[in-house]
Amino acid sequence: MADEHRYIIVGDLHGNYVELPPLLAAIVYDPAADRLIFAGDYNDHFEKPDCSTRTLIELLLEIHSAAPQRVTFVRGNHDLWMADWLTGEGPPDHSWMSQGGMLTLQSYGIEPGAEADGRGLVPATHRDFFCQLIRQYYCDDRLVVVHGGFSGPRQMAAVARGAQLNADDLLALLWNRSYIFDERPRTHEQFRRYFGERYLVTGHSPRGPWANPRNPRWLLVDSPGRGEHICAAIITGDQQVQFMGPEGPLLSSVEGLVLNPAHGRESHVKGSLPLARASH
Repeated sequence: MADEHRYIIVGDLHGNYVELPPLLAAIVYDPAADRLIFAGDYNDHFEKPDCSTRTLIELLLEIHSAAPQRVTFVRGNHDLWMADWLTGEGPPDHSWMSQGGMLTLQSYGIEPGAEADGRGLVPATHRDFFCQLIRQYYCDDRLVVVHGGFSGPRQMAAVARGAQLNADDLLALLWNRSYIFDERPRTHEQFRRYFGERYLVTGHSPRGPWANPRNPRWLLVDSPGRGEHICAAIITGDQQVQFMGPEGPLLSSVEGLVLNPAHGRESHVKGSLPLARASH
């Protein structure tokens, strides 16, 4: 891997605008040099005082405007619900409303019962964010970032050649929670057929941060709590990975869950490991 930049991949945010600035500060994010990628799920939180979809999107747009060629937003399943509502008609999806969507709409001043007529309260820049700016996935010659995980070779082939996924394959990609945890040799062999030795980073499964023991280049960056805690993976030019939270490096256990002394919460993976010789 060339040394000219780091990859910084931020996990599910769910409206947490408070922890994102200290996370980027702890990482010492450099907009001119780093490639910053968000793994999806920007909206939909439960009743937490420090979460607001509207405020978070304003912050994300500011971050993007400072380095538009180096900041990428990947789509999550919650973002797809929001985009479908913004481009549709009538009331929103009931499942979405029960999964934090009502809090998202309230952040835009849309009260219960007024959802069908509330689209005009969402600023045009935010509509563009959800409907235009977010990409289905990120893929370059070193890294693949998807929100959920792959469910078959058709998805992999499309992502490897940079093609748009059809609606069914996109849904499967966004909702898959099992792929990142798969340790079967055939699964990793199939991934290598399409992506070689690229890193794979996913969100969506709130059991991270975590690295797959079969291939420690497979990283999970979604934390427990849906917006209560956030984390990121940093991949450096010399093939080091570090998991970071707003207060600094995250600690973890080889076997699974341990209490993170820095945050008083559970974490899953080593704070820093050289990927070429990582052991679990």
